Amino acid sequence: MSHQTGRSGGSLLRQPRAVWAVAFACVISFMGIGLVDPILPALSSQLHATPSQVSLLFTSYLLVTAVAMLLTNWVSSRKPDDLPAFNRELIAALARAPELSANPMPITE
Repeated sequence: MSHQTGRSGGSLLRQPRAVWAVAFACVISFMGIGLVDPILPALSSQLHATPSQVSLLFTSYLLVTAVAMLLTNWVSSRKPDDLPAFNRELIAALARAPELSANPMPITE
């Protein structure tokens, strides 16, 4: 009596494209975390913030990233025919959002 333990006998590298896409997105996400984490002490000193406030800022950054990933997944799973056009309009709207701010940050050189 032989029991199979859930192994299909296939190679670990033979995965569907969706698995590779998720793995790539995770690597990029962790790279972003790795880029932000080392600058936290500099942010703390420039913003005159306590370490707990900077930790809260970093946690908020990760939370916003997670929510954005979930929202992006939900939108892309609907697969409307005009998804590329929707993405262009969304990016354009988000790029123009700072212009609508009541107190825009001046660009200094």
